[in-house]
Amino acid sequence: MGTVSKCISMILTLIFLCENLSNCAHKNDNDDNKIIKLSSEQDGEKFESYLNQLEKTEGSDAEVRNSLHAIAETRILPDRLVFRAFEVSAKKSSDIHWTEKGIVAFSLAVFLLQRYNIPKELIKKHGFEVFYKERIEKHERVLSFQSAADCKILGEIHGLLLALHKEEKAGENIIEKLLELIDKYKLPVFWAEEVFRVAVKKMEMATHDEERDKFYSLAKKLEDYYEVPSMSGKFEELYKKATEPSPLFMGKEVSAQFLDFGGDVVFITFNSGLTDKPTEIKTRGIESATFGATFFKKNKISAIMIGNHRNHWYQTKEMLSVFSEVKNKIKNFKKVITYGASIGGFASLAFSKELNANIVLAFSPQVTLEKWPPYKKYRHAIGFEEFFTVEKGLSPISSVFAFYATGYPVDRSAVEDDLVGLYTRTKNKNLTVFPFPSDAHTLISELNKAKILGDILINVANDNFQALDSFKKDGENWKKFKSYKDSSSDQ
Repeated sequence: MGTVSKCISMILTLIFLCENLSNCAHKNDNDDNKIIKLSSEQDGEKFESYLNQLEKTEGSDAEVRNSLHAIAETRILPDRLVFRAFEVSAKKSSDIHWTEKGIVAFSLAVFLLQRYNIPKELIKKHGFEVFYKERIEKHERVLSFQSAADCKILGEIHGLLLALHKEEKAGENIIEKLLELIDKYKLPVFWAEEVFRVAVKKMEMATHDEERDKFYSLAKKLEDYYEVPSMSGKFEELYKKATEPSPLFMGKEVSAQFLDFGGDVVFITFNSGLTDKPTEIKTRGIESATFGATFFKKNKISAIMIGNHRNHWYQTKEMLSVFSEVKNKIKNFKKVITYGASIGGFASLAFSKELNANIVLAFSPQVTLEKWPPYKKYRHAIGFEEFFTVEKGLSPISSVFAFYATGYPVDRSAVEDDLVGLYTRTKNKNLTVFPFPSDAHTLISELNKAKILGDILINVANDNFQALDSFKKDGENWKKFKSYKDSSSDQ
């Protein structure tokens, strides 16, 4: 009987130990060796004392956090202390979750949740499930982190997520910290999903593309690091859609659309004319009324693109509404550049005063409309009045750069006679002309094919005006253009 009694006693002891150790969720052998039962009532009293400080928000954050975790990590706590500690920390993390103290409470709650079998009704109490929403029901073990230090990191991530929710704009330091943590630690799947979800949501809500790009980089990194079904490539479509120009004005005759990449510089572009016969022109689709959009998207430069739906040289009262919308947007930029070719070149000159342009880029512009052969024909066919002229609308303080083909007589006369003549009469020295060896009205298209148009735009945007000397006769870029023309004529 003595042997039987001893066996029964050993079995009961093993069952008791298994029941106590089964609560432990540690998977690291080194940590398991540290875990022992509370050695004395003193340990329990200390833990409860620090727990009271957390409950009353007394004591320093570091002292409370380190002391609670030091005991919780190295001791098997009795159910009474586990449940009370979880309830206190869960409640405090809900009450003050935007503070450092709230993150301390949160990190303890998730640590206990990872290690012990916390009753679901206690988890739902005090709104703790709000932090996890459906995650608690989906996963029996909410965390895969295995130490107090890991839980502190998770608490920091949680705090950053809350900060992102709260911020109206993207705090660059918040995103940088999240990117740093994602690079350094492997997050539990559901946390990765949560950060991804917030990043995509904020990306959609972003008011300009500079901010949108930050959230895109965060979402993209998460998608690259984690193979999670919810992280599909669909957010790429959202990003692409979000970077399309937003409408400012949509009228019958003209439209205005805005590509907002932030920054100090904004281009205001004007479409050139349509090649259709006047009697065939109805409307230009707004998707093609975005002169320069591809370049500005690629280079992340803000631009307002004004499009003419017919060849009326922007002679429509709808432009008054366009001015109002555009001026409301450009007040946030330090430098405004009007930019266009042909009809668009006319507009970039004629509206420079109204739009307070610092710089005007006019390629093959019309200056005196009556001298342009197609003008009278279109005016008669469409039936518009001439509201705007270069002479009245040209800003005397704008720096004007005019590019034209010397072999196209009408364009040469428009610049050398009309535009230069206007500046000569007013004794204004803010005009710089760039004659190119070409016989085409579509000079801007040739400059683009010669791969030097982008250099003009970038140099002007960056105030690198000295670099524009290379586009003057016998300059490096002028020679590059001539070489392009010579090779084209040989083919």
